[in-house]
Amino acid sequence: MPQVLCTAEGQWHVRAIEPGGRSLKLHAFAKNGSKYKIKAFSNGGDFHILEVKAMDGNKQIAIKLLDSKEKFAPVKAITEAGEILDVKAIEEDGSILDVKGTHRDGNIMHIKAIAKNGNVFGIKAISQSGNFYDVKAVVADELGSLNGVLFKAHVKAFPQEM
Repeated sequence: MPQVLCTAEGQWHVRAIEPGGRSLKLHAFAKNGSKYKIKAFSNGGDFHILEVKAMDGNKQIAIKLLDSKEKFAPVKAITEAGEILDVKAIEEDGSILDVKGTHRDGNIMHIKAIAKNGNVFGIKAISQSGNFYDVKAVVADELGSLNGVLFKAHVKAFPQEM
């Protein structure tokens, strides 16, 4: 199937999308209570795969899918100091939803926000002009290490299939 490629510069919003069309913001949370917005952007003008990062001002914090024996794989941000930050979706009422890798297709792990009732919501990168990219994880052949933390996959945004 063809894909829609968008060349919108700047930071893209990263949101969980509910079936009714409402969007939920994603943040990375530190143990001290600090929270960081999750954004997507091109790397060197390449719009085929967007980087997905937590933002501490202009500083980028890597987001990875960690290796796990749990049913759903944890999606976490990893600071330069090796601190692991929780990545969560936030409801309008302040409720917090887990963001996890839910199932795998080849080397792609699908990432979803998971509600308390078990409903899952897709994670999308949204450009300033309204284009949507799917946020997924690209699974590596071997575990990687970033600042002393082992990870299973890189989190990226891809053009949606038509």
